[in-house]
Amino acid sequence: MAESDRIGPRSGTVQTGQPTMGDDDLLRAALEASGDVAYAWDFGSDVMTWSFNVQQAFNLDSSTNIATRTEFICRVNGEDLSALARVQDGRYEAGESYQVEYRLRGDDGTFCWVQDRDVIQGGNESQSMRAVGTIRVITERKNNEAHLEWLTNFDEVTGHYSRMRLRELLDHAFAYAARYDSPGAYLSVAIDDLAVISDAYGREVADRAVIAVGLALDKCLRGADVVGRVSPDQFGIVISNCPDPILPTVCEKVLDAVLHAAVPVVDGALELAASVGGVSFSQTVHASHDAVIKADVALAHARRNGQNCFVVYNLTEEQRGSRRRTLAIAKEIRTALQTGGMQLAFQPIVRGGTHEVVFYKCLLRITGEDGLLPTGPALHVAESMGMIRLIDRRVLSMAVRELKADPDVILAINISGLTTTDPSWLRNLIALVGDRPDMARCLAGFCRGSSQPLGQQVEADSQTEDRDAG
Repeated sequence: MAESDRIGPRSGTVQTGQPTMGDDDLLRAALEASGDVAYAWDFGSDVMTWSFNVQQAFNLDSSTNIATRTEFICRVNGEDLSALARVQDGRYEAGESYQVEYRLRGDDGTFCWVQDRDVIQGGNESQSMRAVGTIRVITERKNNEAHLEWLTNFDEVTGHYSRMRLRELLDHAFAYAARYDSPGAYLSVAIDDLAVISDAYGREVADRAVIAVGLALDKCLRGADVVGRVSPDQFGIVISNCPDPILPTVCEKVLDAVLHAAVPVVDGALELAASVGGVSFSQTVHASHDAVIKADVALAHARRNGQNCFVVYNLTEEQRGSRRRTLAIAKEIRTALQTGGMQLAFQPIVRGGTHEVVFYKCLLRITGEDGLLPTGPALHVAESMGMIRLIDRRVLSMAVRELKADPDVILAINISGLTTTDPSWLRNLIALVGDRPDMARCLAGFCRGSSQPLGQQVEADSQTEDRDAG
């Protein structure tokens, strides 16, 4: 559809008696540089006068001459005529300017988008009323705008709905189900080992795998069901009119469809598998975003069960209570990280027989709203919520601070197994003790739940860093 904007009257006096178009060298150079076409349209005679480059700009034959406004309007796309209606119907005033966008047909039958900017002149005894302006071809810009608009609604690889558009459709489906008491469900479908496929065969094969899964989902679902791609390896599906007892059957149907989707590779056909998490539009789901979260929780459980598995979200009251307690502990841990609510307690480790202190073991203490949190459960929650690396970094900084205050003491800290595989933690250690390599010899690290020193576990990958740190 066409677009138009009324710019409004120009300030100052309208100038008349301007140079004839094409006679002025400066005007000609400016039009050649910009690609614009200049024109004048006399309202009384309907005659249109054009600049030299009209045929080239509008894809016209060299013999084509658009002499009147009537001939010009015949080339405008019928859907866009309303954009020119104000000027065509004579609803104009001298000094008023307009900007209009519409499609114009060339001699080969194709349309190009143009931007038409003009100003109304004359309307007095010395000069009849006319429109003077320029037309610029903007087809490329309009195509880019259309492509960007398409990308906001659809996935570029598969052509399915985008994450944002799928969420809007889920909102609509959830509202419809709540209003008319109609059953429905939402599925999160993840392609198993897509990252492995990409590493082994390349990005192009991985994209073909995603496309194959998308096609398989289209074939196995009904026309009323909606599929969207929500992440590189994950699809979301809105299932309408799906009673709770039917949901497991739908999940099995999806898994079977993906199993029969294969991607040809150099050494044969690459078989695919998926994991599915589902949730029904029942009373346990309070909003559309709640459905997405719970479907993703079910998907995480399905992935832990192995390939080609599905899980339907169905927590008991006891499990819901446990989830709430977990979230409460996680909130207190985040608060402690932000406000300095973490301290170290020091347990002396002595040598048998002499009772000589060999080193001090650093024990983490986390202060919550009601006092100290139980360390074991708190660390378990931190690992499950992805906060354990932040805690280990905080423990390291506190231990180094104690060593700087008392260089003769030897401290031991416990580190999560996840942190032992994080190179940034070791780089952080080097940054903290880089100017005091002797301090590193007074710090021992142990993998939490193991009696083996951390240095023995990472030695093969960090000999250079260890040497730099002393």
